Amino acid sequence: MATNTPQGLTDGDRRFREELEEREKLLLRDRSTDPKLEDLEKNLADRQARESHDLALKQTAELNRLGPSQELTDRHRQEWEGQTKDFAKERERYIVEFYDAQRMVEEMRERDKQESLERSHEPEEGFGFSH
Repeated sequence: MATNTPQGLTDGDRRFREELEEREKLLLRDRSTDPKLEDLEKNLADRQARESHDLALKQTAELNRLGPSQELTDRHRQEWEGQTKDFAKERERYIVEFYDAQRMVEEMRERDKQESLERSHEPEEGFGFSH
């Protein structure tokens, strides 16, 4: 009976997976000091970790079902590299969108503040003279 263990992985494959896992750990440590961004990054990292785990399970099942081959090893490496690149792009996009949203909120606050100041300097109807 096949189990989802990394049987048949070469030393190179094991090192490659270990490097990917180490990179993910480093990314988790290098979080922002902004609590909102930190929460966003944590949720993203948690989801990406689940997706990474799912890929590992899929690849292990494939390896157990098909047996080791250089073609399979190469394809799995390409999948891992693609996923890693996609994750990095997604993290970058989340960070850019977060700061864009923060900037837009600040601009809206400034505009509201300016409009409020302008309204406070306008004379109100009926103010000052009575008939």
